[in-house]
Amino acid sequence: MDAREHVRNLLEQLLRSLVQEPAKISVRYIPGDRTTQFMVDCPQEDIGRIIGQRGKTVSALRVLVAGMMARHGIRAIVEIPFYDNKENY
Repeated sequence: MDAREHVRNLLEQLLRSLVQEPAKISVRYIPGDRTTQFMVDCPQEDIGRIIGQRGKTVSALRVLVAGMMARHGIRAIVEIPFYDNKENY
């Protein structure tokens, strides 16, 4: 199994364990030359559960994914819809 596919599966399982309706969560990836984008598709009502308090949950997921992909020399970005990842506090 490709490293990207393995990380996609793991990220999808982790996200599904956080939300009320796991079947509505999906993760796809867009490979690039040196960077892979993991795109999370989920209902807007589940965004709060995925982001967590002050963005701690999504930050932890991003660190985990980045670390796993760095091992293969690939930079990784996790994109969440409806969520601006710039810290405003």
